[in-house]
Amino acid sequence: MNNKGFHVSVKPVTKGNGGSVIAKAAYNSGSELTDKKTNTVHDYTSKMTAKKIELIDKYGVKTSKNIEKNVAYSVLIVPKIADKITVEREQFWNDIELIEKSAKAQLGVEIDVMFPRGLSADQRIDLVESYSQELADRYNILVDVNIHKPHTHIQKKDDGQVLEITKDNHHAHILLSSREIIQNPDDSYSLSKRKNWGLWSTSERLKKGLNGRGDELKYQRKLWADKANDMLPDDLKITEKSYREQGINQLPKMKLGKSLYKDILKGKNSVVNEYNEIIDELNKYIKANDIIIDYGDNGRIDTEINEQEFKGVTVGYKKRKPFANININNISYSAPKKELDKAVDKELDEPVDNVKLLADFMNIADDIELVKKAQRSALLSTINDIDERLSKQAENVIFLKDKYQRVPNAYAHLGQEFSADIELVTSRIPSIKTIDEVKAIKEALKLVEQFKQDDMMQTDQSVNELKKHLDQIDKQTLDNHKIIKELVPIHGAIINASKALRALEKPFNATLDKAQKELDKINNLVIEKEMNEDRWVDAFNNLVDIEVTDNMQTFEKFKALADYDVDAFKALEHIHEQLKQIKAHQIDDTAQQQLDNLVQSISDYKDKTDSDLKALKQQINTSNKTYERLEPLYTQRTELLDQSAAVIEQDDDLHDEITTTKTTQLNNDRLNEWRERTHQLHTQLIRYNEQVEREQEAKRQADAAAEKLAAQRSQDQEKEQQIKEYDERVNSFNDRVDTVVTEIDFKGVNAPYDLIDSAEKLAKIAIALEGYKSVDDLTAIQQGMNKTLIKNSEITAENANKNFNDQLDKLPSNKQKIEVIEQLSTKFAEVLDYQAKSEIVIDLLPQLEQQQKTTQQSLDRANSYSAPRPF
Repeated sequence: MNNKGFHVSVKPVTKGNGGSVIAKAAYNSGSELTDKKTNTVHDYTSKMTAKKIELIDKYGVKTSKNIEKNVAYSVLIVPKIADKITVEREQFWNDIELIEKSAKAQLGVEIDVMFPRGLSADQRIDLVESYSQELADRYNILVDVNIHKPHTHIQKKDDGQVLEITKDNHHAHILLSSREIIQNPDDSYSLSKRKNWGLWSTSERLKKGLNGRGDELKYQRKLWADKANDMLPDDLKITEKSYREQGINQLPKMKLGKSLYKDILKGKNSVVNEYNEIIDELNKYIKANDIIIDYGDNGRIDTEINEQEFKGVTVGYKKRKPFANININNISYSAPKKELDKAVDKELDEPVDNVKLLADFMNIADDIELVKKAQRSALLSTINDIDERLSKQAENVIFLKDKYQRVPNAYAHLGQEFSADIELVTSRIPSIKTIDEVKAIKEALKLVEQFKQDDMMQTDQSVNELKKHLDQIDKQTLDNHKIIKELVPIHGAIINASKALRALEKPFNATLDKAQKELDKINNLVIEKEMNEDRWVDAFNNLVDIEVTDNMQTFEKFKALADYDVDAFKALEHIHEQLKQIKAHQIDDTAQQQLDNLVQSISDYKDKTDSDLKALKQQINTSNKTYERLEPLYTQRTELLDQSAAVIEQDDDLHDEITTTKTTQLNNDRLNEWRERTHQLHTQLIRYNEQVEREQEAKRQADAAAEKLAAQRSQDQEKEQQIKEYDERVNSFNDRVDTVVTEIDFKGVNAPYDLIDSAEKLAKIAIALEGYKSVDDLTAIQQGMNKTLIKNSEITAENANKNFNDQLDKLPSNKQKIEVIEQLSTKFAEVLDYQAKSEIVIDLLPQLEQQQKTTQQSLDRANSYSAPRPF
């Protein structure tokens, strides 16, 4: 049997520890996947490309080696019952991330398997596909399968060597979805609304032919071994069983893990690796002396398969927890096949059974370093054992706190008092000490690591003190265990009592919920009645409007169907509310009878309401159909009378016939006859009126033409007057502007004529533009002229500003230019005294100031000289 060829690791992928199933799928498949919820890109495409490594041997010879891509095979497997669907990896795992809402939700399960020796590349694909297909069919899920080639690591040694270390570990990452995948009629897929398949209750698992949680893991491990063995020769077959289950007299070692393995490649040795070295030495010692191992756990491990029948199906079910961890301090040997000199009682001169294996091993060790290493391994084993118990006890404390301290009224709705028991539990929880002890265990582990790094610290005194400290922590774990053992039956009694009450409460509340739904339906019917009452009023009024009926008895008869017994309905709601207040422990035959009576009363009330509503709706529909049929005819008659009243009144017989005919007697033929007779009568009247209308129209046109001509003349005169007034007003304002600019005296600045001229123009247009903008009391025509003037002035201002800056730029950068700019700034500042809001001048002054500074800086640089640079 190949004991080293089996490895199956199963671990969940959860949000709680910051896991991302999208990142996991990207790493496994060597692809780039985007988390659409966070827009995070997970890019592992480098695993799909080959790489080159540089190596140096002990002679200093450098060589290069090409390493093939890491991901050898990738496939998505769906259940056979959903084999028509097409799934895209990125979209599917995004769907999983979105559907799992809880912050601690399990997103999937990853199974890592190692391929045993003796399989070809094609056989590895066949094996993992067969295994994954069976899991997909068993749980009705999608399985994301990826085969990885052995990882290549580089080890750099102190002597300069760079070596390649590649373990023969062809392996596969098998990612199982958290939800069932369902094939839709259109061959698309959807995810089940049910909770994660891995979290199903035991009863639900058994109904589906699955095992209990622990035995389901055992099934997954055994399935891999069985399928692999179908392909392997006898000498390479593997097993999922431990040494102990196989009856092999050998101690197991601790798993190194990826990080510790990398430390070893870097030349670092961990305490765990040292522990494994001690186990190797112990196993040699055990084999050399034919020792039979006594694990000291009272046969706690399960060596038999637990099976039971459930509805005709044989399933595995977990009865007791299998052995998970070994404390080498508790292991002893009994009845050795060889007599050991070191294990003989010298006084009795006979073998001693049940001697502690580690203690005996240390006694015979003559190497101090080996003794210290064994001491550290023993301490590490003790620490791991205590840490495991503390971790479980901490979980128990968290569970009890969540159950009884953080939600103290969790059972209040059941009505039964658990206060005494809950108070006892909550009072005992603080006595379970784990927080400081866990910290102390971590410190102890650090101390053992320090012993390893500097064995001078590992004196007998320090080891004994650490052992005493561990003994104190161990004693606390025993005290914790006693308290937890004391609280277990109390918690069980509360749970059993609450389950019994919930068993009463559930059907009672379910019936109450149904009754509430029926009350809601009645309430909707009542609302519908009220709406249909308005509809009946409208329908009846419509018939009255077209003179079909005015029978108020009929109106009141059907209006009464919209009424409902408000008091009776409120009484039903009141009784329902009273029954809702009943706690679980109060549910008895009387309460049940009250609920049954309420359900019957609600049913009767609903039937009566529904019946009245149907009759009322039927009458409304009939009335509406009558209205829809007769209203157009009635409207046509009304329109005929309204449109041709003057004509019809000329014929008394026609008028009487139209006005006295009942609405129910109207039809299209009769209306057409009336129209024809009205048309003939109308033609006769038209002929007479046409001549009169022509004469009147001629007179109206002549009068209108005269009025229009007079109005046009008046309008033209008014427009000319407004234009003239506006022009005079503008000219007057411009004259004042010229005067102001003259008074400012730009010509007093000692500068070229062109610059002074451009400055004056800019000042004039700046003052004028703000004046144009602030003018008021204008007519509509003048406002239009003013807008045009402003627009043109803005263009003029822009050109004047540009011309001014161009003329200013022509001045040489000297002291005279600075003086000119300073004088011009003063003149433009005076402009603001006349026109404070001038945007042109407000924007110009900072520009002049900046030009002045720039020119000054230029002069300063020209007058300075460069100092020699430091050497």
